[in-house]
Amino acid sequence: MDMKHYYLGIAGLVAIALVLAAPAGAETWGTTVVDSGGDVGKYTSLALDSSGHPHISYYDNYNDYVNGKLKYASWDGAAWENITVDSGGVWDYSSIALDSKGFPHIGYYHTHSNLKYASRDGTAWVTEPVENDIAGYYASLALDSKGFPHISYFDFMNANLKYASWNGTAWATNTVDSEDGVGHYTSLAFDPTGAPHISHYDATNHELKYTSWNGTVWETSTVDRSGDVGRYTSLAFDASGYPHISYYDSFNTALKYASWNGTVWKTITVDQSGDVGEYTSLALDSKGFPHISYYDATNGNLKYVSGMSGDGTSWMTTTVDRDGDVGKYTSLALDSSGTPHIGYYDAANGNLKYARIWTAPVAEFTCSPASGSAPLTVVFNDMSTGDPTAWSWLFDDGDDSSLQNPTHTYQKPGTYNVTLKVTNPDGSDYLTKTGCVTISLPPFSLYDIPLSAGWNMISVPVTDAVVTQPAGMMDTVYGYDPVGRSYAKANLSALEPGRGYWVSATGACTLTVNGSYMDCYEANLCSGWNMIGAVCGNTSFTNPETVPADSVQNYVYAYSPASGTYVSTTTLTPGAGYWASASQSCLLNVSA
Repeated sequence: MDMKHYYLGIAGLVAIALVLAAPAGAETWGTTVVDSGGDVGKYTSLALDSSGHPHISYYDNYNDYVNGKLKYASWDGAAWENITVDSGGVWDYSSIALDSKGFPHIGYYHTHSNLKYASRDGTAWVTEPVENDIAGYYASLALDSKGFPHISYFDFMNANLKYASWNGTAWATNTVDSEDGVGHYTSLAFDPTGAPHISHYDATNHELKYTSWNGTVWETSTVDRSGDVGRYTSLAFDASGYPHISYYDSFNTALKYASWNGTVWKTITVDQSGDVGEYTSLALDSKGFPHISYYDATNGNLKYVSGMSGDGTSWMTTTVDRDGDVGKYTSLALDSSGTPHIGYYDAANGNLKYARIWTAPVAEFTCSPASGSAPLTVVFNDMSTGDPTAWSWLFDDGDDSSLQNPTHTYQKPGTYNVTLKVTNPDGSDYLTKTGCVTISLPPFSLYDIPLSAGWNMISVPVTDAVVTQPAGMMDTVYGYDPVGRSYAKANLSALEPGRGYWVSATGACTLTVNGSYMDCYEANLCSGWNMIGAVCGNTSFTNPETVPADSVQNYVYAYSPASGTYVSTTTLTPGAGYWASASQSCLLNVSA
């Protein structure tokens, strides 16, 4: 694209945009402190991964300009992680981009090594110098289609615009524009064909300039020369390959926007309500509409404006954060749904902050498996939209969870309704799926009941029990008659579910019981002590169900063969027998 001589036709395309304030309640911005302590958050640069999670590079002043740090913050969907990438100097002008694997790449300036580059392969950071000639001011990094880094920057020693590119083996640097004073506030972007383009400020002539690579040479044109314009440039391309630039008009203290229509540049004043427009950051949505974050110096606020058309003639503005002096060093990116995310500096508190627009969530989830025999472990996956930040699950069996993707085990047969409630700063939503999970009785159950030398209290937690007698177990089995208050011999092959029994073993061994799954039983108890059994699942006895009510103590006694003593407990365990005390004759219902 040859735009060297098109500026002469711009005069008729300079305009003032129609700017509307966002109506109250039209959108909800949420802000959070990402890093605090000392002075952190200058030279912010933000990028989003494929999940829409933000990654931010920034400067940690560390209370002085000698021991400063380049830092990196990333959000994994649940928490922020802050990492020191490089230390021991001044780390200005950081610029971040993510490759196809979501790994970060950062170009930045260091007082000792000048222009540097850092990359992370998922586990470790690698840093390296790119140029050591007092170069690297206003660094802007972009990745090409191969994931190779390219950096535009200002060469302070020679006062010109430079460009560095990595070919997979080595860095190559060259001068893009050698005119004195050019190359401040660079912004680098690739067009759809993969050609690099740079917007930048000409400090000598106080102009906004634009430089593009035509495949052979760099071509430079002037976009705007009306007063003192071009600081804080930010460049983006639409789907047609046309460039768009946001920038600051120092003469009128206003935010401006320039767009190329294929023939000429069109420049528009977007916001001039006070001293506004420093630290601009531009992104285009899927329709090619512009979105810009910027600093309101008059009020010390972070502002955001979105284009309501592709030509930039009408805009909607809103104040994102007005808590102190906030909004310097803004960096804006849009996720796949067009939601804006902004990283920025809180000058009043010396913090790195992050803001994004929230929309009310819509609850949705899946579960697998949705049916099976008890006990059944089910995995629940949150599929909600609107980026929830909190989850509340009800599993219809008395249990709940606040995890995003919980795993839950159903112990009892039945049909269960599952409810998910999701919440974010803009609201909440819930969804109940009736009959979501169906649990059936297993065809049979197999239990191994450990026996110790001596007497053991056992029960069979199944119906139609088939007992395999181990070597070392005595043939004699005793049951208890609560009416006559005496023991009576029982047949090992005819043990009744729900009752407790005494068995004796000469040494440690295992009694194997097969039968049909039993998750509940009813037993008639007499006043006084009764030997009872357990069902297939652990059962709480803290509130035993009886008719008449409250007829049985809310604890039982188990027997410990090791100590030869009784131990009180409130839980019935499959395979064990227990003593239960009833205040009167009653019907006991035991259910897992």
